[in-house]
Amino acid sequence: MTNALHRGISWLAFGQGAVRGTQMIAALVLVHLMPAHGWNTLALALSVYLVGVTIGSLNLEHSVLTFLPLFEESKYGMFLVQTRRFLVTAGFGVGAIVLGAQRATDFVGGWTQAWLLATAILLEIPAVVGASVFVARGQHRAAGLWDAASAMTFLFAVFTPAFLVGSTTSVLWGLAGYGAARFVGFAVVVQRVKTGSPTERIDNLLRRQIVFCAPLGISLALGTLTRAVDKWIVAWNVPDAIGAYAIAAQEVPLLAVLPYAGGAAVAAGLVRHLDRGEHGSALELWRGQAATLCLPVVLISVGTALLAPELFALLLPAPERGAAMSFGVFSLIGVHRVTEYGVVLRAANRNVHIVESAAVVLIGCIVFGFVGARLGGIVGVSVGTALAFGVGWLAILRRVAAVFGVGIRAVFPWAMWFRALNAALTAFVGGLVAGELVEGDLARLVVKLFAFAVIARMFMNTKVTRSSRLVAA
Repeated sequence: MTNALHRGISWLAFGQGAVRGTQMIAALVLVHLMPAHGWNTLALALSVYLVGVTIGSLNLEHSVLTFLPLFEESKYGMFLVQTRRFLVTAGFGVGAIVLGAQRATDFVGGWTQAWLLATAILLEIPAVVGASVFVARGQHRAAGLWDAASAMTFLFAVFTPAFLVGSTTSVLWGLAGYGAARFVGFAVVVQRVKTGSPTERIDNLLRRQIVFCAPLGISLALGTLTRAVDKWIVAWNVPDAIGAYAIAAQEVPLLAVLPYAGGAAVAAGLVRHLDRGEHGSALELWRGQAATLCLPVVLISVGTALLAPELFALLLPAPERGAAMSFGVFSLIGVHRVTEYGVVLRAANRNVHIVESAAVVLIGCIVFGFVGARLGGIVGVSVGTALAFGVGWLAILRRVAAVFGVGIRAVFPWAMWFRALNAALTAFVGGLVAGELVEGDLARLVVKLFAFAVIARMFMNTKVTRSSRLVAA
């Protein structure tokens, strides 16, 4: 991989890491600032907010990555103007659905809260394509800074009212203010992208985007529901644990952003290679970025699972029984997420396969989640979710292999992945043993982390040395 590609991945990971990190930080801080009942209500409202924004955006950020590079630069501004208008309309639609859900279920407790939530979603939806605009133009640094600035604004918007007032309504006011800031910020981006004299309206753009994004939008809706349905299952079966589970059922930010960064960095190259029928070059590019991310993703995933008990004991005021184990299970789900697999299917215009894979995971989460809730409470729900994601991984890998015309054994850097997994599990066991030698949560956290890092480093160095000797022989 070139230095430019490494820098691009780093900037995208920085920005997305800030976005995902703030979601976890916000949950950990708000649970301390708000009363238990208020946090339970807000946690449910925030899950609806994330689902509404994701579904309402119709996955148009990926259409920006695909379509924008195909237009002349003079048409960039008009492309974004038409895209923004479409997203505003979608935002009104999702806002209406939220208000309808409030009328039917009273899920946030009052009409003021419902209106604020609907407004926040409406304002946020048009801005979701902001980073993609920069990525499509090769401005990875600008994309990372856009995401980082948005993350800091989000924290300020939710922490200030939570600290000063401490009510669900006040935090939703802050969320609506955050949406307004993002809406205005994206309007500025659109204005600056306009080049030269105004261009005519792009014919059939909306139809093309809908045709392109309908399968993607459905798959994204399914994926978003997958990340929310386990929380709703807990709210139904173990209602008093929803606040704690909302914190436990989170991915470590880097485990979410590294796959996105790797996939986004090679998306344009995959589109070009596949468009020219260069399947070998596309596969090489794909495997290269996946292999690069195997070690950090697997080590972070397993290492986080190792530290879960101490992290929850130190960070939460009164952890729900089983919450730490649930968080550990969710961290282990990340061992396969060394890249974003859907980027290949989008580049090959096989979006229907993304829908199929997402449906497999969602159905699995519902079935295994309900069974797990009955058998093991919130821990059972998290284990069921992990099983569903494992099945979905194998399903989408088969589809990706079909794009390149190879078998499942050749499409993924299995040797590198198993090497990383072997190192991580060995370090996990070493960390567990080392942690039993000391008393106190903070001391165990430090000792476990140190032992894990040292053993993983030694193990990987040994493997590299052996490989080098075999090559030399």
